[in-house]
Amino acid sequence: MRLSLRFRPAPRGLNGRGARQGGLRRIALSNPKLARDAVLEDGGALQNWGVSMAIVYLGLGSNLGDRMSNLRRAVTALAGFSAIEACSRVYETAPLYLTDQPAFLNMAVRIRTDLAPTELLSTLKDLERDLGREAGLRWGPRLIDLDILLYDGVVLSEERLEIPHPRLAERRFALAPLADIGAAAAHPLARRTVAELLAALPAADDVRVVAEGL
Repeated sequence: MRLSLRFRPAPRGLNGRGARQGGLRRIALSNPKLARDAVLEDGGALQNWGVSMAIVYLGLGSNLGDRMSNLRRAVTALAGFSAIEACSRVYETAPLYLTDQPAFLNMAVRIRTDLAPTELLSTLKDLERDLGREAGLRWGPRLIDLDILLYDGVVLSEERLEIPHPRLAERRFALAPLADIGAAAAHPLARRTVAELLAALPAADDVRVVAEGL
């Protein structure tokens, strides 16, 4: 299959803010499957064109409004600045920490991106606001939640961002979908795979598959 790829300036966010500072080039592909195939079939070419692509696992969640639609909209928006490689099944999960709230729908997405970790975080926070998320209680209800779970084996500890996600190893609602698309991915601090971390959790029935995909 012949792929026609071209560079363009960094796309602007849904709210008009630039998705990345500095005007770095990135591949512009409107079709997520085509983006995935381009990376998988000829990832070396991306390096030759001067684009450094990191493999990143994201966790998505929603427990307000039309939860499935919120996830779909988020994945569509992610395709605007990253190459989507894989999406997990969709799970309904009981809320954790603050339990007096509706159940969540959760999923995981594997992307390739040239955004650095802090740039990616800023872009995701902008995307959450653009999709309608409003400030609220920590661990409380939210229309959409976008978390960086793993970023290319990076370990990072800053005021705004920790990678891997600091509570990943205790969260079945994050590990179960993550195992669908990255069971062999390594947690660089725990030195265990995602599958091993999931197997180590106590048995529970508060996380169940509700859809094979979006």
